Amino acid sequence: MSFQLQPANPVLAALFPAKARRALVEALFSGHAPEASLSELARRARLTPRAVNVEVQRLEQAGLVEVRTIGSAHLVRLNERSASARALSRLLGAAMLQPAGGEVDPDVRPSLAAHGAPLQGVTPSEVYSLTETVLRGLKAARTDPTVLRVLPVVLAKHAMALDWIELKEGARRMNLKAELGVLLDLTGTAAGLPHLCAQAEGLLDARRKRTRYFPSVQGTFDRQLAERRSPAAASRWNFYMNMSEASVRDLLRKHVRAT
Repeated sequence: MSFQLQPANPVLAALFPAKARRALVEALFSGHAPEASLSELARRARLTPRAVNVEVQRLEQAGLVEVRTIGSAHLVRLNERSASARALSRLLGAAMLQPAGGEVDPDVRPSLAAHGAPLQGVTPSEVYSLTETVLRGLKAARTDPTVLRVLPVVLAKHAMALDWIELKEGARRMNLKAELGVLLDLTGTAAGLPHLCAQAEGLLDARRKRTRYFPSVQGTFDRQLAERRSPAAASRWNFYMNMSEASVRDLLRKHVRAT
């Protein structure tokens, strides 16, 4: 996963016209990297170590980041004592929720509701097939915690009807293997449906070591909450999720029979 910003995002492009600054600010302020070394930031932002060093010095002079030294490593993190840094983190989080290509697909929630998702105030409309609904829901869940919360209900309700070959192939094509895997693992564990956990096998990419937030977080408080509540299933897939296994189990008991 790259932390390089999408230039098409109008807010970020307007605030940070320089690509190097834009990439580094995202890596530090979007909640993905609480603290990172200069070399790690260079790798994530796809910048040279020299470019990262220059940008970090500028951000440190502005009071937006703190740099501490451990041995030969220089670790960089957001300066949480700075009101400007906290405000920038919130602004960046909000900007990142706006997809570069336009608005969030308006048909995802109605289609999820048509397939049994408990979404209040949403008129069910089966715009997409079950497989397409799950895939589009997984994509939306990267930034939409409500969609993430109801996806286990859809998976549990249709556990015996899903076309697993089509679903997994779609997840691979859309770069959603990890998201599908963690939802199957979490749902299967919480619902007592071991065949869902079994379907997650083969989706785990052993090369992916860095822990991500699912959905993305907007600031320090949200990040800490996700880390504290994250279920064991999320850890197995290198995610932090603000959705405990107990909360998933309660939702499934309420909306899925025999759970």
